[in-house]
Formats: sequence, structure tokens, C-alpha cells
Amino acid sequence: MQKLTLIFLFSLSSFLSAFAQDNFSNYSFLHDSSEYRSLDLDYANIMVEIDSLEDNGMQLLGFGFDFHYAGQDFNQLSLFTDGEIHLSGPSTNPNQAFVISPLSTNLYDKFQDASGVDSKIRYALSGGLIGPKTLKIEYYRMGFTNGKVQDEVSFQVWLSEMDSSISFHYASTQLADIMDVYTPTYSPTIALLAIDWVSEDATGIYLDGEADNPQLVPQQGSYFPVGIDSPPDSGTIYKFCPAGCNLNATSIGKLDQHALHFLAYPNPAEDHLTLEFTLPNPQPYTIVLRSSTGQKLLKQHYPNPSGTQQSLAYNLSTLASGIYLLEVQLASGRMSKKVIVQ
Repeated sequence: MQKLTLIFLFSLSSFLSAFAQDNFSNYSFLHDSSEYRSLDLDYANIMVEIDSLEDNGMQLLGFGFDFHYAGQDFNQLSLFTDGEIHLSGPSTNPNQAFVISPLSTNLYDKFQDASGVDSKIRYALSGGLIGPKTLKIEYYRMGFTNGKVQDEVSFQVWLSEMDSSISFHYASTQLADIMDVYTPTYSPTIALLAIDWVSEDATGIYLDGEADNPQLVPQQGSYFPVGIDSPPDSGTIYKFCPAGCNLNATSIGKLDQHALHFLAYPNPAEDHLTLEFTLPNPQPYTIVLRSSTGQKLLKQHYPNPSGTQQSLAYNLSTLASGIYLLEVQLASGRMSKKVIVQ
């Protein structure tokens, strides 16, 4: 394994510092939990997997929508091996950086367990062909720089077009000795930051204290905080919301991979498909099937469902082999899955 070391000088001009602090001060924080689901278990509109970033240390990725963060709009990001995500846009000053840090520590981008499973970085754009979308990024089975092959971590970052919320989702962290990683030297910083490469200040907010009861703390100055004292438990969700965002809402209206429990199987399918999901409450919904080009092939409305548990069967025998998008539409939002017909 090759260790990638990234050195950042955190700084801001006094003008940008005051500007960013004013915007970050409007963010609120929610500590929640839900079963962690790896992105490879959820079919989305766009799904890309990167085997390694070791050659150049970063990957540039377009959002597919404008994302509002710290008072500015961004349309692309840079994924770094160590877990940090930098946002950028057409008007971004090259001397400044806006950073999302779900687990800033020295990670190995290349990790392989005894069964030969490699680490990966995945990202998916979900939420339907139209309407608000959520960009999901997963760092899957990343190793730490302590060199112990049994130590690994998986986590995701979700960016919501609807309300500009940011949520971090954590799987279980495997560590032989917590102190190998969670020390003042390697302790992760979970933070939203505005950074300048010239002066030596960082402005924003970060989480401090115990992982199961973290406190939201403002960051100002050249000192970069240590952060939480241990790995978040599997299923932990840390959500950050700007002013006007509903902390208790999910990332796409009221629909979400966890809240809706949206299952479509078998997938790949041959001549039949079963769709199962749980409504938040009994309410009308519509099922739409589209081709990979967006052509609507099926639209079926269910005005009076009985109860919240829904199970539907569809005959696919007339469909050609290929990729299709299956949507569940509610008044509060929509959600889609990619379905492969063989």
C-alpha cells in the first residue's frame, strides 16, 4: 500500500472569514441513526465506482445540479483519498477552498482484505430524472495509515439539491486499537469549513467530544480542531442544515432509501419484477417505468392504497433487454431505482 500525504494550510482573508462565519453560523445539526446501506445495494440513476485514486490523489466530479453551501453556489467537487471533499464552481477563487470533511484523517485509498476485496470510492445521483436530486458519495472499506490490514472504515456523504443539507452516514469501523487512529495526531475532524491557502485561518463548524453525543462548535483561526474521540457507531448519521432547512426531513422530499424501504427484485430481472416499499403513511402514489433515454413506458396510479406496506408485481416479458428506471412518486417527493432486464 502506498500512503498518500496531503498537506493543507488552512487560511482565510479577514473578509472571507467574516463572510463564511456568518453563513456557517446559520447551520444547525442533527445526530440520528439508521441502518447503513452500501451504495452497491441501492440502484440509482447514475452509479460510478473508482478502484483507486492513488495515482493523482483526487477525482473531479460534477454534481448534476447547483449546490448552495456557505453562501455560494457550486457545481463540482474534488474527492480526495483522505476523505476530504472540496467544492468548486465557475467563480471559485483558486486561493480559497470550501471543504466538507466527514472523516479527515490519513486513509489508504488502496485496501484489500484477506478475501481479496479492494477498497473503492463510489458515487451515485439519485432522485429521479426530474425533481430534486441527491448526490451520494461512498468511501468503501478504506484502510488507515497505521498499516494494520484489519483496520478499515466505510462512510458516505449525501448532498441534497432540495435543501442544501449535508449528511454523513457511517458504517462500522474495524480497529484493533482505537488509539492507533483516534489520537490527537490522527483523530478525525468532522467539519464544514471555508479555507484560504494564503493566510492561516479556517472558518466554519466542526463536531467535538464523544461520537455518540457530539457538540457543534464554531471554528475560527489557524488552529485546526482534533474532533470526536472515537469512531461513530455503525448507522450513525450526522446531518447539517443551513437556514430554512428542515432537520427532520430526509434528503429527497420525504422519500429516502431508508425511509421508504424501496426494494425491486429480482434485479437483474427476466420476465417479472416485484416492487416492495413502505409508505410513510397511507397516501396516493404513482409508479412510473422509463427507458434509459427517459421515455415513459408505464404509468400506474394508486389513489387509495390500503395500509403502508405495498407489494406490486409486474410482467416484464414484453421489454427488451436493457436498463430501465422505476419510479415511486408521492406528493412529497419521488425516488427511483435502476432495473436491469436480461
